[in-house]
Amino acid sequence: MLYKPRTEPGELTVLRMLDIRSALAEKDANYYANKKKGFEGELMFDEWTGRLQSECLVLNDLLFEFNNTTFQIDSLIVAPERLYPFEVKNLYGDHVYEAKNDRIIRLPDVDVTNPLLQMARNDSQLRNMLHTLGYSPQIQSTAVFINPEFTLFHAPYDKPMLVHSQLNRFFKKFDSRKTRLTKNHYQLADHLVALHQVESRYSNVPAYEYDGLRKALFCGRCGSAFVGVEGHYCVCGACGEREIVDAAVMRHVWEYKVLFHGRKITTNDIFEWCGGRVSKRRIRRVLEKNLDLVNKRRWSFYEYIREH
Repeated sequence: MLYKPRTEPGELTVLRMLDIRSALAEKDANYYANKKKGFEGELMFDEWTGRLQSECLVLNDLLFEFNNTTFQIDSLIVAPERLYPFEVKNLYGDHVYEAKNDRIIRLPDVDVTNPLLQMARNDSQLRNMLHTLGYSPQIQSTAVFINPEFTLFHAPYDKPMLVHSQLNRFFKKFDSRKTRLTKNHYQLADHLVALHQVESRYSNVPAYEYDGLRKALFCGRCGSAFVGVEGHYCVCGACGEREIVDAAVMRHVWEYKVLFHGRKITTNDIFEWCGGRVSKRRIRRVLEKNLDLVNKRRWSFYEYIREH
């Protein structure tokens, strides 16, 4: 049972928007690519946990702070007999495990962060945190290499790791359990969700300004700016995606609000933000329909006040 869904991390959301509207520096572009790849791998893992039939609670994307240390768990399954934290890696290509130094090397010679080491630190933090809260469950942590195109030569058989070809057997065995959850399991899950931090205090988003970002109407599917308005639809000339104009405008309003918390939402600003491709009259109508108008003397703007 999915108990805490996964959402796109705020940092990744902002990076995706900046990547479309600006030219990211090489360092930032690489960081964004790695974050995006990691998130895609987590979504692939969610497809497996989403098919589970046995009694369990699936909690995705947990971020905790304990003893002035922040740690993250990609997925955690609360099962009747123990907790199953998973560290998911979306690595691609041929790798080799060097047992002497606990290193994973992407061939021919690139060091990769060993998820087992990261998992061990998270495991220790989780145990200590739960102990202070009065819980002492058994914990079985596992590193998952989710990409089917990943190979690990000399992989140790006695380490808690799974490659893609082992997942079907692992979850079949997991689903064969007959034990049931109790109210204590739900209480523990609720406690973990309550402790979850919405966003890390550490951010690698580069500095940006409104004037430095490209103003255009972008396709919600492929990110192209080759979008025209045809009647009630925005039509992408790159991928053919058709989106109702109202929905496209509100998507751009949401993006504007995410990137610029302190700026007011006005008809003129959204007109400019959409590259002038949608008329001011139409934008005003969309804003009046979906947001609340605030009048302050000479100034009028819109806010997310009403329930949507």
